[in-house]
Amino acid sequence: MKLIPSYKFLNQIEVSGLNKVFEKNNQETTITQLKEFQAKNENNFYAVIRVQDEVTFCSKLEINGKDLWIPEPNPVHIYFYEAFRIVPNLEKSKDAFERLADQTNGYPVGEYYLDLVRFFSEASRYFFFAFSALEAFINQSIPEAIEYNSKKKGKIKKEKIERWITFGEKSTRLMKFIFEKSIEQEKNQVFKEIQNLKEVRDNLIHLKTQNDKYRNKYREVLNKLLNFDYTSSINAVEQYINFYKTAFIEHEKRV
Repeated sequence: MKLIPSYKFLNQIEVSGLNKVFEKNNQETTITQLKEFQAKNENNFYAVIRVQDEVTFCSKLEINGKDLWIPEPNPVHIYFYEAFRIVPNLEKSKDAFERLADQTNGYPVGEYYLDLVRFFSEASRYFFFAFSALEAFINQSIPEAIEYNSKKKGKIKKEKIERWITFGEKSTRLMKFIFEKSIEQEKNQVFKEIQNLKEVRDNLIHLKTQNDKYRNKYREVLNKLLNFDYTSSINAVEQYINFYKTAFIEHEKRV
């Protein structure tokens, strides 16, 4: 069975009975009327797409001075599925490298150098996107009117929470404050996987050289990438997000 990404709209609401209202007042708006309305109201309007009782708000985009209205995508889903689709390739590459280690029995081989280059590139993308999905989700979950008593900064509001609070505090103490439940306490293994993800991601973002006895500079981080459990990690990211917002990440199944 193949899992297909489900990219949900960022800003969609359900308005009970809306469809009936439109059925009673079924008037088509002409392009001329629309342009006249926009000219009179300038920036004091927004655009939506309506299907039955659901309303989806659009982003007001601009390209070469022209307006473009499209439903706003949710970066959480985009980042998550970018990481999600990389995982099978990473697990296959790990298996291939392990078979290679068995076959070469410690003998150096140069013809697989580009395979390692590609693996490093894909693994780096995984960590960047998986962690970005978590960060985007947490920041998106912070209420506009929040007043949070942080560990070091005292009482602060949303903008300063997003800028000043560490990921460690956001992902635990802040989320517990917002949702009144704790991933650390209720799903500790998931929490440990998230910590592990952040640790390796930080190593990649702040990549440092360390000359060792083999004349290697990045052996430590490469070993972490080769031995990392990507399947457990992406499952933990999904579980973390869905722990706080049920079914936020969903997949369409195709046989």
